[in-house]
Order: sequence, then structure tokens, then C-alpha cells
Amino acid sequence: MQKDGATAVFAASEWGHGEVLQLLFAAGGATELLRYDGATPLVAAAAQGREVATKLLIDRGADVNAPASMPPLCLACKGGHLGVVRALLAARARADSDYMGRTPLQWAAAGGHEQCVILVRDAIRSGGSVPESKPERVERGRRDDVSDEASSEASSRPGTPGGRSRGDSKGRTSPGGGRAKKSSGG
Repeated sequence: MQKDGATAVFAASEWGHGEVLQLLFAAGGATELLRYDGATPLVAAAAQGREVATKLLIDRGADVNAPASMPPLCLACKGGHLGVVRALLAARARADSDYMGRTPLQWAAAGGHEQCVILVRDAIRSGGSVPESKPERVERGRRDDVSDEASSEASSRPGTPGGRSRGDSKGRTSPGGGRAKKSSGG
């Protein structure tokens, strides 16, 4: 164990080394030991988008809803890690968890992670189950495809539909807040 409380299982999870994780599990490695900040190996894997490690930890019995200051689903949504979000929801991770005052849906929306928004929204609508098919594609700029909660979160950010500053069609603005001007090539 390192000074910060991280174990070999934690390190292999954070770095996504699935084969090493399997070896550590075979030798009795634990999935629920906490690091100094309360993080579990599942938290580390989810935050880094390590889908294989996340699935191995879940298969090994890691609690996707363990009381922690950092719910894995929130961190996966924050990072836009669709495969990890899908694995966590399939293992019945709570879509109403909270990290720093935001739900997984809000984290996905704030980061502009459309496919994660769709997946979490659909899981909420279906009572927590994950749809078998891939999430539908969202038309850019259509806010009626996400819940009001996610829309209001996204619309309050500059550079997002509804929250865009005055500028060109790509949301760029000049230092004075006006329309960005194209350079004359010189």
C-alpha cells in the first residue's frame, strides 16, 4: 500500500490494466479498500474511463452505489466515458447520485456529452434499466431531447445552445464581446 492508501488493485484500476487486475484478484486483492480521500478502485476506474477495469471490478462485486464522496456514475458522466456509464447503469448504479451538487445527468450535460445524457436520461425514464440498443443520436442544438434539468444546466454555460455569447456561428467572440473578425491573411 502506498502512503496515500492506494493499493495495487487501486493502481491497476486507475490505469486500466485488466490483466494485472485479474492476477491481483486471483491473489486475493480487495475491491473496496479506500484511498485517503474515500475513493475506491471503482471510483478511480470510472473517473479515468477504464471500461475493462470497471467491468472487472463490478464482476468481482464492487459496490456501484457504495457511500462515497465521489459516486462512480457521476465521475464517468463528467468525463463522458460512455462505456463506463453503460456498465455502471447495467449494474444498477443510482442515477440520482450527487457529486458536488450535480447529478450524473447534469454532469453529462455540463460537459456536452450527448450520448451520456441520452443513456442516463433513458435509464431514468425506464426506472434505472439500461436500454439494450445504442443511444439514439441527438440533433445538435435540439434541447427538447434532454430533460429540463439537463437543458437548464447546459443553457447557462457560454458556448452552448441557449447560452452562447454574441459571436460568430461557432460561438467565438472578440475580446470586446462582439463578432469575431476573420483575419485578412497578414
